Amino acid sequence: MEQLCTLFGLTRYAWYAATRRQQKVGFQTSLVLAEVMRLRRQVPGLGTTKLHEMMEAFLTNHQIKLGRDKLHNLLKINGLLIVKKRTYVRTTDSEHGLKTYPNRVKDLKPTAANQLWVSDLSYVRAGSSFAYVSVILDAYSRKIVGWSVHKTLEAKGPLAALEMALTERGTSDKPLIHHSDRGIQCCSGAYIARLRKAAIHISMTESGEPTGSPER
Repeated sequence: MEQLCTLFGLTRYAWYAATRRQQKVGFQTSLVLAEVMRLRRQVPGLGTTKLHEMMEAFLTNHQIKLGRDKLHNLLKINGLLIVKKRTYVRTTDSEHGLKTYPNRVKDLKPTAANQLWVSDLSYVRAGSSFAYVSVILDAYSRKIVGWSVHKTLEAKGPLAALEMALTERGTSDKPLIHHSDRGIQCCSGAYIARLRKAAIHISMTESGEPTGSPER
């Protein structure tokens, strides 16, 4: 022991004090991890922030100083972090059996506004659920000419966005192409009928996923 203390430049007292500190840290770490496991047995999937909030009284009672970041690192070192899987909502159903239309915009580069509209449907989280956002973009000006937020994936949302775009456009006899994916909403009878009524040419991607608008 004396040789080790001499080697590291420590007194015998300092050596024992360091050993006791290491033992204390190890003991506290074991206590914290045991409490984490106990809480997660009661409520599976608890994340770092919630765990730290629930452990405040426990840490105070055991005189353990442990911030949220240190708890996070401790969980990470011991492989106890909860990795949340990203929720994905499929908005495009191209296996619906409805009529689809060929892609008319492969080599098209619009030279003015209201020559090509591109429709897309996405989603945003709204509390514990989702809201579905329908957007119609003018490919030349990059302006959103129609949009709608709907609580379901029904064609009502895209139809509302289309109506807004048509109102924005006003009366016109100039040719216009509406490009979309092959989703059931844009292939629905009501949506196609509205496009035809407005004398708009219909274009769709070859696959089920939207490819975006052609480059200006």
